[in-house]
Amino acid sequence: MPYEAKTDWKYDDLVTEKDMNRIEQGLKDAHVPAHQPLTLNPGLQVVEVEQDTPFRMGEVKGRTLMNLSGREGNFDYRTSPLFTFFGTGEIIPASTPVGTKVQKIVCDRAADSPGHFGARYELNIDRSKHYVAVAYLDNISCDEPVYFSLAEWKSTGYYTIRKSGNVKKGKGMQYRYIDISPDRLETQEKLVFYFRGEGTAGAEFRIGAFGIYEISQAEYEAIGKMKFAQVAERYPYVDSMTNVKNPYAIVTGGNLLPPFYEWSPQGVVKVTSPYEAELTPTTNEVTALWCDIPTSPNTDYILSIDQNGATMSVTGGADGAIIVDNTAATSAKFNSGDRNTIRVYVSNFLIGSETPSIGNFTFKNPMLTIGTEPRPFAPQQRSMIAFEAELAAHPVDGSNPDTLLMGDDGLPYVLGAWKKITLDGALDWKLNGTVKSDFKIVTVTGLPPAIKTVPQGIMVDYKGVTLTNDLAGVSGWTSGGCWQMGDAAYNNLYVSISNTDSGWGQDYNPTQDEIKAYFLGWKMYDPSTNLDGTGTYNRSDGLIKAWTPLDSFNGNFYNGVYKGPGVPNEIPSLKNTDVYVKHRSWTPYRLQYLKVKPTVEPVRNYELGATLCAGSNMVEVGSGIVIRERANPVNHAGLYYLVNHINFPASYLQHKAKKIAIYANNAIDSNWTHVDIDAYGLDRVFLEHSYFDPTAVYHVTYTMLDPTIPAPISGTVAANLRGTVSALVRAVSLLESEISISGEVAMTAADVGAAAKDEFDDLKKNAVVKNGDSVIEGMLSMSKNDGPHLQLKGTTSSFGEWYVGNERKGYFGVGDASNPDRVSVVSEKGSLNLYGAQGVNINGIAAYRQAVYLGEGTDLNAVTGEGLYYCPANVTVQTMKNVPLADAFALQVFRHAGVTQVFYNYRSNPGDGNLAAQYKRSYYNNHWTPWYKVADSRDIDDLKQSVVDGKGKVAGAINDMGGGPVSANNTFDELAAAIRANQGASGSTGLTKQFFDNFSGNFSGPTPFDAISGSFHFNKDGNAVGIAVSTKGGNNYDYVLREISPSGVRLSQQTIESGAYMYDTFRGGVGLAKPGKYAYAIRPDSITTTRVRIRNSSGTLVSSVQPPVSVTLPYTFDITEIGGTYYLSSFEWQGGTAFRATIYDSNFNKAFTSTVQETASGNFKGGYFIDPNTALYQLNGSVLCIRWTLANGWQEVQSNYVSDYYYTQLLAAYAYRQ
Repeated sequence: MPYEAKTDWKYDDLVTEKDMNRIEQGLKDAHVPAHQPLTLNPGLQVVEVEQDTPFRMGEVKGRTLMNLSGREGNFDYRTSPLFTFFGTGEIIPASTPVGTKVQKIVCDRAADSPGHFGARYELNIDRSKHYVAVAYLDNISCDEPVYFSLAEWKSTGYYTIRKSGNVKKGKGMQYRYIDISPDRLETQEKLVFYFRGEGTAGAEFRIGAFGIYEISQAEYEAIGKMKFAQVAERYPYVDSMTNVKNPYAIVTGGNLLPPFYEWSPQGVVKVTSPYEAELTPTTNEVTALWCDIPTSPNTDYILSIDQNGATMSVTGGADGAIIVDNTAATSAKFNSGDRNTIRVYVSNFLIGSETPSIGNFTFKNPMLTIGTEPRPFAPQQRSMIAFEAELAAHPVDGSNPDTLLMGDDGLPYVLGAWKKITLDGALDWKLNGTVKSDFKIVTVTGLPPAIKTVPQGIMVDYKGVTLTNDLAGVSGWTSGGCWQMGDAAYNNLYVSISNTDSGWGQDYNPTQDEIKAYFLGWKMYDPSTNLDGTGTYNRSDGLIKAWTPLDSFNGNFYNGVYKGPGVPNEIPSLKNTDVYVKHRSWTPYRLQYLKVKPTVEPVRNYELGATLCAGSNMVEVGSGIVIRERANPVNHAGLYYLVNHINFPASYLQHKAKKIAIYANNAIDSNWTHVDIDAYGLDRVFLEHSYFDPTAVYHVTYTMLDPTIPAPISGTVAANLRGTVSALVRAVSLLESEISISGEVAMTAADVGAAAKDEFDDLKKNAVVKNGDSVIEGMLSMSKNDGPHLQLKGTTSSFGEWYVGNERKGYFGVGDASNPDRVSVVSEKGSLNLYGAQGVNINGIAAYRQAVYLGEGTDLNAVTGEGLYYCPANVTVQTMKNVPLADAFALQVFRHAGVTQVFYNYRSNPGDGNLAAQYKRSYYNNHWTPWYKVADSRDIDDLKQSVVDGKGKVAGAINDMGGGPVSANNTFDELAAAIRANQGASGSTGLTKQFFDNFSGNFSGPTPFDAISGSFHFNKDGNAVGIAVSTKGGNNYDYVLREISPSGVRLSQQTIESGAYMYDTFRGGVGLAKPGKYAYAIRPDSITTTRVRIRNSSGTLVSSVQPPVSVTLPYTFDITEIGGTYYLSSFEWQGGTAFRATIYDSNFNKAFTSTVQETASGNFKGGYFIDPNTALYQLNGSVLCIRWTLANGWQEVQSNYVSDYYYTQLLAAYAYRQ
């Protein structure tokens, strides 16, 4: 217990043995330092200390998990779903502990024939080993529990070998595992991951991720004694080879709630100070602040907030269940239950009211503490230790771990047993001379030596697949996918690469640059034989080479064509690739091997200073933190600055981010807003333009989304007062020592081993070149104002020689027995290269003419000298004059009676497989002709295809309007006849009362909650198509796309989304429907705010966006699509009594705002698209036409004095046009 001094002694007080013991203990605590060990385990934990004390770092041991399925179990990386039986499978975006996608499996059995359904993944593992298999499963709607197993797959069915725990319906994504020993794997048939559910048509479950790890027998036996949570912590899902990377511990002491500026706002919210906020709703809309807090399961907490009549509440972070209902009290006690996260709200709901209230609500001093006793308010105290270091160990038995530790100087170091190398284009790759038919062997020399026995370590390829460590002679290798650290010193790396992966044909030997391109992520191919990037390049003439990104493979073909000059020397990107579609994140080869001797290396980036506060502390231990990475805010349209936005690659962080903190000039910047939509990962931030400081340096600290392994962090804390003081004194002493080393301290030349001036003077006077075997390592440099020179003198001859190692490669010199005046320059081992900046002349005659670089602002009219010219950068060409197009180019100039220029642009059309296009022009009689393109096979093919495409589009239009049927195969005369015969779409306009009864804007009438609501359209059959909402009672709504005949018969119904918590409406109802596209507003659950979702004609979700506060959905009229971009017609309140017509894109960015201002929202009586490019608005006594054109984008035309009658007439006339 802390020492409590008695300071009210009286003369006649009796001193007992207890008093003396207490006094002596206090003296001891003040004089004798005491420390106790403390290990911080991965995850959340509560740590109690008696006084404020720093955590003194001890060490972190490395660990490696090797997922034998690579990244095949991560649906962010898969290009296709797992094989599915008795059901359908698709990969969809979803919330999951791993990545951002899952596999959805829906049963397709008959309603009267329930049974099992699911998916499988075949394994290829050594059955003499022990394993632990893991998976995340979510039972959406199966009445029977869902599970996975390792199973034997025979022709007669699946036979379970070992089964995981069950996952019940509605429990969310759950971790499950299987441990298995060799005696259970003695099977002769195929071994599979088997994912199983039971149900009838429509039953659904989802797979979040899955993997399998080899373990030792000792670990297998230990797992049998572990609790479930311990196994889940020790064996999380990871991709491929994963180490402990960037470990950290965050200590939150006293108050677990952060300042209000770190909470998420909804509605009109103002943070007036770090711990005071105001909600000022002016409508009955939800206005709130909320934050998610990590918690320990089954732990008591007390929440206290000063408030003036509004409410606070607590819900479960994952399940959304109410833990503390809305209460106006200033404190509330609760237990976290089985949850790891809770969400704390303050809002404008009042007690006894089901509707949010209007008013001014103030919240002060939010406080969340562990326990049941209230405490006085204190700001949150957060501190951290973190290290950017990667710590490995043997993946099976954990031997030879890297160790992160603190040096005697108080700084962190890694005692590294494992060498880790990213195998990319920066290494000096060479082709090995061993000839193989199906693969090539490449090598890198001079790496740190490895051990001499298998396994030397682990290598994984770009797909995350483990390569075979084969120390036999490389000449005996029989396939790609092998590696070794070999030769006498075991320091040369050999890797075999299959021709299928690299694209190098059986008879083709890649150059060094082409090998580097492969390790940068490019596959080589021959577009003259395979335009889709498949196949290999096996030409002997070296022509028509092409490259495609390896990460663009979709399972059938590649999506991307390198468009730069020469061989790719950077990883694929949108800048150097045409038609590029990524199907997974690019990850280079990685090698990790055991070094002959461990090495000690300093940690370059770290944070120290974790402090435990007196009382209870919440400590989070994890890995994957990135510390103070330089951010690159991107200016978007002069409105915002963006960091880590998925649509702005220049704003990306180095890794996909899970949670971001942003700093300006090393101080936390609370002006940035966090968003989880359109993020490169799960979090992005944006800042209003007015808050951006162009002079500031912005950094971010964040946790990586990619799974990593956490590790325990051991250390000590002071057990008494003297221990705390000693720890602080030591920290200050080390800080002073570090300052004395790194600060501005006067140091002499002798301190750093520098030579003095007199020593240099002596060297200049007395230095000589000596005969003999002396070796000088480095560079000989000579200088003299009037030009240095080197003389080699001999009586009959004089020579200089070039050596590499101990081998002479060539010489230069003068004199021999037959011709003493002849000068020789000789290469004895290879070719002799001569280079001149302006060319090479022999006896005055040009033997080679160097191509001349053309720089910014060049006018090609002035380039008339015969020869070769070039410009390699598009951005430079854009500044030039009289070029045929703004592409990087080579130029050849011929000069005779006149001048002819031939222009070769470097860029080829995507996938065409031909050389760059040619353009020509001539100069004669003081006149330049225009540039003209030299026609090639591409132009002829394009002409043919354009005719076919044009006929196809005409035929499609005829068919859509009820004519035909015709196709591109019909002649022009036949198409013309079909146009003349087509008098418009077919279908009856004899609309009945039953037809009109199927429509409702406010869910009233004969068919409430079941009628088409909102804008709709007539299809080519004359039937109305629109969106309706049906209710199952309570907060349970289904959205459907319905087709109604003129007689009122419901012809078809397609469920768009089911089980919604609440619907929302546009101007005319819940839906906006146009041919091939439709939008609706939905609240999917009680936690998520309204989303506007857009789907295409096949029902695929193309957009799901939370509208910003500035957007009012009931002001939105209609939807259209132009060139693949969706637009919404609406109007916007701009403050006061100002309203303007507005066109939004699908992300609610303003594409156009009208200059015409109205004074009331009721003045907008229509705003519908009468064709895909034209929106027609009816204002108060005027009509406004907003139209999009390719040349000018959105533009407007207004006409005053147009009454409601004429606006209606205009719509009717447009519909009736022939």
